[in-house]
Amino acid sequence: MSIDLVDTDASSAEAARQGSGYEAWVPELSVTETWQESSSSGALLRRQVVFVPSLDPWESVDSARAAVRAGAPGVLRLNLRSTKGALPLTEWALDPLPAVCEREGYALALDYGPTGTVPLTELAAFACSAPEVALLVLGDRVCEQPAVWRLLDCCPNVLLQVTDQTAPASLAAGVGTFGAHRFVFGSRGSATGADAVLLAALEADDQVALTSGNARALDTLEWRQRWL
Repeated sequence: MSIDLVDTDASSAEAARQGSGYEAWVPELSVTETWQESSSSGALLRRQVVFVPSLDPWESVDSARAAVRAGAPGVLRLNLRSTKGALPLTEWALDPLPAVCEREGYALALDYGPTGTVPLTELAAFACSAPEVALLVLGDRVCEQPAVWRLLDCCPNVLLQVTDQTAPASLAAGVGTFGAHRFVFGSRGSATGADAVLLAALEADDQVALTSGNARALDTLEWRQRWL
């Protein structure tokens, strides 16, 4: 099946009703043996590992590895929201995950929630400590933080999620400065797909990169090989 749109941040399985040519990544908090399936509409639903450290640090890593082998995206998700269950973005809390991701090529999706402000200093420190790990920052209004552009400048392993709430002018400026490979589409739960107005300011190749190409490259480990 040809995939035209990869939604890297769907909130539920309902997002997979978009139809053929659509792939949705849905966070999966429970253990499952079915990491990917086709919906009745022909869309591909892939359950994304939400990494939760356990008493045995290798137990969670081994579970994530098994999930990826079974069809989960090669982009593991971390809950960094300001809620119960959120993780600190530090090596001691996530060890040995950063080293495993660096060795095996997995990317990390950093979920700061729908309204949370991204702590750029903490994120930059972590990005610099794991320079070979691609980090996809998830959040509704990530591009609205002025200093986020300096983050992209100093940390080449950081990508930003683009949602329908992103200002088209900001996206066009970001793509023009840092390249389309630094941006990935995520719906944050919307069922409408990528906004045509948002994409209209981009060249055709950049639109493809943002809506499917970069997500596919992260999933298959090609993004790191090309850009880091």
